[in-house]
Amino acid sequence: METFNILMFIEYPPFDKRAGGGQVVSWNTMKGLAERGHNIDVIIGRSSEELPEIPGVNFHIIPPFIGRRPLDIKFATLWWKKSLEFKDVDIIHGFRPEMVIANFYWKEIKNKTVIHEIHFPQLYPYSLRDLVREKYLFSHKAIRWSMYLHFDKYASMFSTKTITPSEYSKDKMVDIYKISTDKIIVIPNGVDKSVLKISKNRSLTHDSINLLFIGRLDPQKGVDILLYSFQEISNKYPSMYRHIKLTIIGDGPLRNQYEKLARRLDVIRNVKFLGRISQEEKQKYLAESDLLIVPSRSESFPLVVLEGMGAGLPVIGTSVGGISEQITDGETGVLIQPEDTKALANAIIKLLNAPEDMKRMGIAGRKRVEENFTWEKRVEKIEKVYKNENLIRA
Repeated sequence: METFNILMFIEYPPFDKRAGGGQVVSWNTMKGLAERGHNIDVIIGRSSEELPEIPGVNFHIIPPFIGRRPLDIKFATLWWKKSLEFKDVDIIHGFRPEMVIANFYWKEIKNKTVIHEIHFPQLYPYSLRDLVREKYLFSHKAIRWSMYLHFDKYASMFSTKTITPSEYSKDKMVDIYKISTDKIIVIPNGVDKSVLKISKNRSLTHDSINLLFIGRLDPQKGVDILLYSFQEISNKYPSMYRHIKLTIIGDGPLRNQYEKLARRLDVIRNVKFLGRISQEEKQKYLAESDLLIVPSRSESFPLVVLEGMGAGLPVIGTSVGGISEQITDGETGVLIQPEDTKALANAIIKLLNAPEDMKRMGIAGRKRVEENFTWEKRVEKIEKVYKNENLIRA
């Protein structure tokens, strides 16, 4: 098998408190490529925390990633300057707009294969017209995000190929960034095979019902929608509500606000906020839950949906972004419109009253993930991109 010398850029590992799905994707892609025999050098921003030893991977530490938008110019420059130390490189591969300087250097000057990945849930607001339409002209946050997306566009323009996890994201990039469809390759995210081995020997009974949410506690993920839906259930179905427990795994800027909301809605007794937990603990909750809920306002191709399906759980998700490419409505879960608290409450109750449908969906979901969405399958597809591009350049 042909092997490559790969230089990767990762801002921080998945066990960093700021990490989300993008960091999990970059880390597992790196590990998967190393396991297949490729030689990998990783430039990564860290302070004092040690990094694990991974066969085939050499870490090169630079000062911590800060993430100051519209672009962390200092970090982007450090990435590029550190990359100049590497002479025998076949592939450059990174996951953030901060790659823009390195991408330009390695593709336009050194004529190397450069892979850029985009995992943003939305590319909006992007243009001045967007900012005017949404009355964001005096929103520093919106303006910084718009500028950040422009850097992301140029990072993609200075790449050989751009990888994104969903057809939804590809369509948005073609429409908004005006990038050629031939340059964008859809390679879905994956899950660890250990998720597929989670034993679902728990049977649903109305005496004990466990609902699960996993994700960052910010506006995008829609925890407030879930809590309002939970109140709807408590009002309309009080006898069933008494036996339902909702576990919320994850942390973020709105955690305190959501805990206060749960108290105000008088559902806090049935809700447990766990914060960040280990992967082993998360798998324990996946095994002990009956239903995973993903009430997001925007997404690209969320890992949590794949984890829930892989663990044999039926999933209720909103029909935003790439979620509709993961969940087949009525087959592996249920799709609802975003922001619709009543529809979410009704979907939860309807499924809980149909345990055979839940079991069928869980089996179908696990099979779908096993056949299509593992890290191994993702890495194999990335290898094909490497080989094709290197053949073109040979």
